[in-house]
Amino acid sequence: MVIVAAVLVGRAAIGPQGGIDGVRALIEWPPGCKSVDTIHESKSPVLRDWPHAVERASVHCTVAGPSIFYASFDDERALRHDLLAAPPASGLCLVGATVLIDGLDPGQFGPLCRELEGHLVDETVGLPESGGATFEEIDRAIARDNRRASAAQGRALRRLW
Repeated sequence: MVIVAAVLVGRAAIGPQGGIDGVRALIEWPPGCKSVDTIHESKSPVLRDWPHAVERASVHCTVAGPSIFYASFDDERALRHDLLAAPPASGLCLVGATVLIDGLDPGQFGPLCRELEGHLVDETVGLPESGGATFEEIDRAIARDNRRASAAQGRALRRLW
């Protein structure tokens, strides 16, 4: 009975009433967070390339802490269309017609996704990271790494669907 209750709490957290606030409540934020801020209708680059998303939000621990990104869609068909067209460069969790994008501390995202009974997709683990000596080289390396991670996630999503 206790296990069933935990599953129902997880599903309800991301359901129509829970949304990003329900997800936020499930995350153990680091004690060093000055505050944990939710941005509804987030304009984050992580979420902006999904035209069919009906809700976009993000939660951030201030002072360079972890974050999580959230987008919900009217149906799974719209979610698939947008994610295949513009796969994120980070791990993601699919829960029905909702996607969560990982920006949390290592070891937090997988358990959160399982708690929500989601499907974890993360082909970014183990990809090599580039570097550079100047700011310009570092910026190019980051862009290259993001393209590589996004392509890996796109391949994983196509295999899934």
